[in-house]
Amino acid sequence: MRKAICILAVLICISFLMISCSGDNALKSPTEPPPTPIEYFTFEEINGSITITKYIGLDKNVVIPKTVNNLPVTHIGANAFHMNRDIMSVFLPDTVTGIGISAFGNCESLTSVVLPGSLEEIGGCAFENCQKLSDITLPENLKKIGGQAFLNCKALKQVIISKDCVIGMEAFRDSGLENITFETGVTHIPDTCFAGTNIQTLILPETVQTIGWQAFADCKSLKNVSLNEGLITVGDLAFYSTDLEEIIIPSTVTEIKETTFGNCLALDKIKFEGNAPDNFLRILQGTHFGAENVHFTICYHSGASGFTSPEWNEYPTEIW
Repeated sequence: MRKAICILAVLICISFLMISCSGDNALKSPTEPPPTPIEYFTFEEINGSITITKYIGLDKNVVIPKTVNNLPVTHIGANAFHMNRDIMSVFLPDTVTGIGISAFGNCESLTSVVLPGSLEEIGGCAFENCQKLSDITLPENLKKIGGQAFLNCKALKQVIISKDCVIGMEAFRDSGLENITFETGVTHIPDTCFAGTNIQTLILPETVQTIGWQAFADCKSLKNVSLNEGLITVGDLAFYSTDLEEIIIPSTVTEIKETTFGNCLALDKIKFEGNAPDNFLRILQGTHFGAENVHFTICYHSGASGFTSPEWNEYPTEIW
């Protein structure tokens, strides 16, 4: 009897310890860290919600509180953390819908930011020159990324662009991006958006219709590009000074701007799926922005209209 009582007591102790440990782990859950004290922020009430206007604390790991004075924290204001050289990580709660202009710009030690699914807008220059920022996931519901939002974020390696997201000029320019995924539904690649990045392969979904001016210019490692059927316009200097060796132009493309492939010194063949575009002549006759250094063969299908043989606009042609 005594032995049975001892065994029961041991089992009760073990159960208690397991419950206690489970409770501790719940308190320490990485998805819901304890908030940084309110007194570490300045803030203002706008239309029944709170905007964080300035971080005045010394903590290196910052957790934005969900509420202040029983009102939801919905915005990180312009310049709220600008040029803070100490913060290393930021956690935003699921009440936040907007990040203001230059909110985290030039935070040189910032490496990790947790963005909530509620976030709809990232303002211009929001993370500009955060050169150590490597850990960030853009939420699916994000509607807008402002111009230069991630400019010069050298440690940023990959992003997924959601279908409803509008991206500003130079949003990721000169960042360290190696992989860019565009969800089906994206229709436009903005001007200079990904210029100067480290991508090697570009695959566009079937919904993309336009590629903007200098969109992928100076992507020195870009060797493989898959343009989608349905693409209509390729902007001026869109692939300027990339490492392309050949590219296939879909039959739906009707407009390619001057010097689209300027200074692509490795480019050997441009292959057309459809008829010759009316304005491609402008590329071949361009003599600025490195266009005079481009020497490639035009490839087209038998029966395609607008092409001539053995040359077209002074460039050699062949059937493929």
